Amino acid sequence: MKNAKLYAIYIIIVIISASLYFSIHYNKQNENKATVTIRTHENTAENEEKDEEPKEKVTEKTTKKSQQTKEIPDNTEEKIEENTEILWININTADIAELEKLKGIGTATAQEIIRYREENGDFANIDELINVKGIGEIKLNDIRECIYVDNPYIRETEQEIVREQIEQEEEPVTEEEITEHIPTLEEIAPIDINTAEKEELMLLPNVDEQTAESIIELRERIGAFSNPLELIYIDELTQKEVSELLEFVMVGNMQ
Repeated sequence: MKNAKLYAIYIIIVIISASLYFSIHYNKQNENKATVTIRTHENTAENEEKDEEPKEKVTEKTTKKSQQTKEIPDNTEEKIEENTEILWININTADIAELEKLKGIGTATAQEIIRYREENGDFANIDELINVKGIGEIKLNDIRECIYVDNPYIRETEQEIVREQIEQEEEPVTEEEITEHIPTLEEIAPIDINTAEKEELMLLPNVDEQTAESIIELRERIGAFSNPLELIYIDELTQKEVSELLEFVMVGNMQ
């Protein structure tokens, strides 16, 4: 009987121990599951946060790119404004970089402008650029509207040239220049009475148009004068008048 009781007690103890063991084991499994679940939720939350961060970064980058894309027209407008900048350059103070902005002016020509300025002083006016090596009339006309000098003036030598040109243009033409020059008796004396025209004979003292015609008529009738004294045969001339003109006449080409 005692053994039966002990056996029964043993069975009860085993059952109770087994119950306790399974109860404790079950609770631990539940705790582990709960821990795993919590950790799973935490990992999921972390992953979601990580996933959101790139999205935010991508969104930021996309936004920046969009802003940059929108800003491109502004830069283009600035470049257009720079390219369409109205040039107004003082050639007496401009450096090489400024001079190179002018149409057709490269580094070499800009250096020549500065060299000329240093050797000859400031430009008196923009037309003096024509004296610079590498600048001709065409190039000067291309940049004329874009350059200037303070207080422009004409140098003395240039003023003299301009003044002479103006005087030549404005100087009135005299009647003597218009009329053919008529020589004087002193310029053509002595006059050959065998070849002289009527106008030349009329330069002689006491000889008018009628007397000149009479001299020519007598010359043609006798062939030629052999001596100036033969003028005494001219009705219009007296002996005294003939003697007064003898010093101004001669006889030549006698036939």
